[in-house]
Amino acid sequence: MLQTHEVDVCIVGGGPAGLLLGLLLVKQGLQVLVLEQHQDFSREYRGEVLMPRFAKLFDQLNLLSYMETFPHTRLDTFQLRTAKRIVSRIPMSDISKEYPYALWMPQPIFLGALYQKARAFETFEFW
Repeated sequence: MLQTHEVDVCIVGGGPAGLLLGLLLVKQGLQVLVLEQHQDFSREYRGEVLMPRFAKLFDQLNLLSYMETFPHTRLDTFQLRTAKRIVSRIPMSDISKEYPYALWMPQPIFLGALYQKARAFETFEFW
C-alpha cells in the first residue's frame, strides 16, 4: 500500500537552489520536504565560487557569517587565463565595492552547511 506524507512544499533536488529554498521556507514556518537522489553531497558540480552578489544575498539573509564559519577562501581578484598565461586580472572591488570578494567553497561543504542550518527546524525533512 502506498503511504502518503503531507507537507506544504516538496522540493525535488537538494542542490544549492533546493536547499536554500528549503531553508527559506522552513524559516517561514512551512513544512518542507527536499527529495535528493544522491546519498551525500560529494558529487561533481559546475562551480564552487560564490560571486559578490551571493555574498550580498547571504548577508541580507543573515547567513553570511554562518557560511564563513565553514572552510572557504576569499578571492579578491578574478584572473582570466589561457593555457600559457594570465590574460587579465580584475579586482573584485571593480565588481562590487560593498562585497569586494568572492567566496571559494567546495560545494559539498556549502551544501552541508545549508543542510545543517535547515535541519535544525522541526518542519524540515530531507529524503
